[in-house]
Amino acid sequence: MLMGGFLGNTEQWERFNDEWRLLLKTSGVSYCHGTELVHGKKQFKDWPFPKRKAFQDEANRIMLGHLELSVTAVIRKDDYDAIYKATPNPSKLRKDTKFGVLFRGCLWAVLGAVTEDLERAKQFTVNFVLEDGAKNSADALRLFDLAKSNTLPEWSHLLGTIKLETKQSPGLQAADLLVYASSRIEQTDHGNLPSNTETSSHILGPGDAIPAFKCFRIPITREILESLRLDFLLPPEQWRSMQGR
Repeated sequence: MLMGGFLGNTEQWERFNDEWRLLLKTSGVSYCHGTELVHGKKQFKDWPFPKRKAFQDEANRIMLGHLELSVTAVIRKDDYDAIYKATPNPSKLRKDTKFGVLFRGCLWAVLGAVTEDLERAKQFTVNFVLEDGAKNSADALRLFDLAKSNTLPEWSHLLGTIKLETKQSPGLQAADLLVYASSRIEQTDHGNLPSNTETSSHILGPGDAIPAFKCFRIPITREILESLRLDFLLPPEQWRSMQGR
């Protein structure tokens, strides 16, 4: 299971939205969904492969040309079930769903990227947009509120708002293309057999040039899930003091 999206400032998103909507209009479609585009379904039915490939190439150009960076978090369902979900929960504490754990990873990655330059970060407020109707999206809203409530006073400005939008949102359509492409790579790398999500063909090797557009991949490893699992074994009073971390 994956979650992904893009980061950009207000001006970047405005330029991206304009070009994305123009691409849709000139192509005669009202929105873009990754699986429909790749497999020639619904709005892309009867489109020959070269036409669909040209559309995808132009969509990629718009994303890479206007936005700052991308973030993708990945978790194996079998790891989540075996390590985290199966943990005894005698105190009936609320566990994160897979959606929630992935959101934690994306939130951490975005804030890490923004605060690389601490002086510049003092001027930033990061607002999040999630797809409306996604299963367990309420878990992300809860975790966002927890993160805001536990932010140090000097960084209270950093987390702004979080809202839900439909698939008509250009940014969410771009995120869908990102996640669809990433999921195909993850399936090729890992398949259905147990494997270590830290290994990936996404990762740059020694000596590889760092691209201008950065793509951050956040694997929710077994070690991370084990750490979350151990939280549930703490005494209740200690767990309550840590639950917002």
